[in-house]
Amino acid sequence: MELRHLRYFEAVASELNFRRAAERLHVVQPALSKQIKNLEEEMRVRLLDRDTTRVQLTDAGRIFLEEARQILAHVERATELAREAAVGRRGCLTIGNVGPITASFMPACLTKYRMQYPDVAVTLKEIEPADQITELDSGSIQIAFTVEKNPTLPSYLCRTTVLHSAMRAVVGPGHRLARSRRLSLVEMARENQLCFAGQHSQTHADLVRRIFAAHGLKPKHITIVAGFESLLAMIAGGEGVSLMPQHITLSGAGRIRLIPLQETTDDLVFEISVVWRNREGSPLARNFVEMLGGLKALDQRKIAKHGPSSHVR
Repeated sequence: MELRHLRYFEAVASELNFRRAAERLHVVQPALSKQIKNLEEEMRVRLLDRDTTRVQLTDAGRIFLEEARQILAHVERATELAREAAVGRRGCLTIGNVGPITASFMPACLTKYRMQYPDVAVTLKEIEPADQITELDSGSIQIAFTVEKNPTLPSYLCRTTVLHSAMRAVVGPGHRLARSRRLSLVEMARENQLCFAGQHSQTHADLVRRIFAAHGLKPKHITIVAGFESLLAMIAGGEGVSLMPQHITLSGAGRIRLIPLQETTDDLVFEISVVWRNREGSPLARNFVEMLGGLKALDQRKIAKHGPSSHVR
């Protein structure tokens, strides 16, 4: 039994006329009659009573019609869902989240994506930057973020930079440097650097070391802090200072100051790139990337090298 048998039977049962049913199906009447006969022979059940003047459903035919219509409706629904999934309008999208690095723009991204694709279920999976590409490669996520500039990626992965954010000095309200309008890396190097560390990596500390090394400096000391909120509390309490991108959300940190750096070199512009599989990958991911490209909330280029110092309440 094939779906066409169900469609043919449903048409005849609805029209109760082989000629009209054949016209509706765009088939010749003899072929339609043969298909109905084959269906009855396969089922070993008479579904229709017909003579030269009329066609009627048998009791078995009425039961079969009800079930056939449900099957055809399910097939139509499945087809429509598959078509929507093929263009990324339905399905499940898993995004690699990077905690405080993506916290400033992820809510706006999700809101806009939900408005455009309400039938896509989105899940955020907390993954450290160093592990994002590995997770994407394994298939556990469809969208990854990397903070490396010009990373080496397999040919089947695509990457585009979605955010530029200037590095800032981060100091507590009572720190001796808190009233400075700008701070140099030389001044910062004399202070204890507080860096956030994830469960398996020290990405922030590595970034800070690279920045100082690129300017021929070595920080006085680096203290690794497990937990971003703990890091903010220590900065606010005057236990040290830090270097962070301008875009990172420090809400609830108690008037911590973000102060521009005197230096304006390219290595002091933090970049976030989104990574996804190429054309053979998920249309859900491609739609998300396209949406990211049009989200003005991500445009930090104007403050990449210039921008006022700010208080964070």
